[in-house]
This record gives sequence, C-alpha cells and structure tokens, in this order.
Amino acid sequence: MHNHPIMTQKAEVRNLARMTTPILAALIALLCLVTPAPGRQGGAGANNFIGPADAPTAALGTLGHVEKRGTGPQAMVLIPGMSFGWRIWDEFMQRNADRYTMYAITLPGFDGTPAPPTPAESELFELCHWTNGAVSGIVDLIEREKLDRPIIVGHHLLGDHLALRLGLEHPDLVGGVVVVSGEPSRAVPADLDGDPRPSVGDHRIFVSRNLVPRMRQQPPNAPSDVRALAASLCRDDERAAQLDAQQATAPRYVEYRYFLEFMTTDLALALPSIRTPLLVIEARGDAEAMINRIVELYQKKGPSEEEARRQVEAMLAQRFGSLENAKARIGIDPAWEQVRPNVPGLSIEYIEETGIFIMDDQPEKLDELIHAFARARRSAGPGGSSTP
Repeated sequence: MHNHPIMTQKAEVRNLARMTTPILAALIALLCLVTPAPGRQGGAGANNFIGPADAPTAALGTLGHVEKRGTGPQAMVLIPGMSFGWRIWDEFMQRNADRYTMYAITLPGFDGTPAPPTPAESELFELCHWTNGAVSGIVDLIEREKLDRPIIVGHHLLGDHLALRLGLEHPDLVGGVVVVSGEPSRAVPADLDGDPRPSVGDHRIFVSRNLVPRMRQQPPNAPSDVRALAASLCRDDERAAQLDAQQATAPRYVEYRYFLEFMTTDLALALPSIRTPLLVIEARGDAEAMINRIVELYQKKGPSEEEARRQVEAMLAQRFGSLENAKARIGIDPAWEQVRPNVPGLSIEYIEETGIFIMDDQPEKLDELIHAFARARRSAGPGGSSTP
C-alpha cells in the first residue's frame, strides 16, 4: 500500500507513478517526493475549478450520453474512466453483443458533452456534487430501462469509483460489480486528522491543504494531474495515441472536479460491508521493468546507476523482507490485496502484458473473465450466494 500519493512539482514523477503498480508508486514517493507547491499563476482570476461562463451545462443527475448495444440476456452498464467517453467500450460491445444488453455511458463533461453546473460551494469537494449526480444518473437509467440487476463494469479512475458506489449503495439494483484497472481508493497520509488510522477525514484534509491550492491556478500549459501517459494506456502505440488524444479533449475544470471529489472519499474503508459480488481485473506488472524505471528516475537526482540500483534494491528488500519477495509482489496490486481478506465477495484476477486498457490489449482474457462472472451471477439468481 502506498504511503503517499504522487503529487510532486515534476510532471515526470507524477506520470511515471501512474505507469507503475501502487507498490512502485510508493517507492517513487519515498525516493522522489518533494513538497507540493501551488501551481504558477494562470492569470488574474484564473480558476481551474470553475467552467467558462458561456459553457453549456447539463442538469445535475443526467448522463452525457447512453449508447445501447446488444441483445443478450444479461443487462450490463459500462462506465468509462476519467476523461473518456462511451466509445472506449465500442469493440467490447461488438464482441459481446449476443451475451449482454449493454448501456455504455458518458459522464457529463467528457467526450464533448456539457458538464453539470459548477456548484456554488466550488471548493467544498467533499459534498461530491458531480459524483453524486453521476450515481443518480446511472440509477435513473437502471430504473427507467427496467434493468434486472445489471452487472456494472467500471474502468480505471472514476469508473471504478462509481461502479463501487453503485454496488455499495444500491445492492438491490445491482447484480455484480466489475472493476477493470481501478483501485478502491488513492491513499493519503493516514494521520492528518490526528488519528493514526486511515479515515475519510485524512482525505478531506489532504485535498484542502495540498491538492486544491496546487490545482486551482495551474496554468493551461502545465500537465494535467489526472491523465495517464499514453504509454501506460495501451501496448499498441497507435491505439495508445488514439486514447491519449481522446483524454486530451476533456476540459481541465471537469477533470479536476471529478478527481477532487473522488479524492475526498475512501471506499476501501467501506468495502468490507459490500453485499454485491465484486470482480477486480488488474494488469500484472513486469517487476524487472518497473524497478529499472525507478532506478532511471532516481539517477536524475544525482547517484550513478550502480548506486541508484543499490539504494532502490535495498529499499525493496527492507520493505518486503528480501528482494525476491519484492519482485514477486510488485506485479500485484497491494491496495486490493489489503482489502481482500475482509471482503468475502471479492475476486481478483491479474492479466499479464497489458496496459490500463485491458479491453484492447487482452480482449479475449478480459471477455472471458467478465463472462464467467456474469454467468455465475445469473446462475446464483437473486437469492443465490454473493461469493464469486
């Protein structure tokens, strides 16, 4: 589990952190973290939390778009990750049209759709205006279309959060939750509120003290804090470039509001109470390649390659008992592994040789895992076991 999120002044460090598992992200934090500082002024009156005055808006609680595909017996709602629209699910829906009746959504504000209005309390992100509205919009879709306990599939940052919230808050409506390349929460220091135990209060303090000042007036030409590097999206360079272009269309004020609302929560604390069956599908990292990335990054602080490698490997050995143990664990996701013992309905599957977009890199493996999960849910029925 990482001790600190990667929020540094160096975009290189931020983006490399997103390309690694949370364990490696923690090591980057320990090796390279510098004190976050507010971004350079973006001009008089600039505020990345408020949309343009003339921008069209969508009613809170509505969705930006809903694309219906397929005629299969199992209903499914597909939620894209941060900065993306429904189109990331296009090929998945084509491949699985006979298995599911699918509703791929676009959250308002992404993929060219109008965003909700900026809340009057523009920096009280813990009120979760937009994420609450997104949950309400999906619930309304389920009820309006009379979907029979659909499987909710959430991808990556934000898609994971909304899918988990639906499973936690609406177990009567949801037949199962699948998280693809996601996380239960993003860790922050666990003692900000004076209590050493992790809490939602720690998240809210971290957002208000660290992230809000940093992001509020970050200049337009600065890298976005919430987008992944193209290289981490997909292993196919052409597809990665296409996905990178898609996420680049998202307005910064939209990305930042959704992200900061997400950051004021910690669903890892709530997951032990989830009644909805949960499947998590994650990429298994290449331990050697990721250690090499950390060594290369650390070299930029001055040490020789030999010294940088010695220090990184020593830290790994100290953290995990031995370098061999560390290499065995780097590829897995410790955030999910930590909650696994306390969530009986949780199943975690790892897929090798893939980026964040597992549906593009390893479509057959992803499809089969989701199909097996959905088939088990239908076999169990409303009164069946919730354990995968």
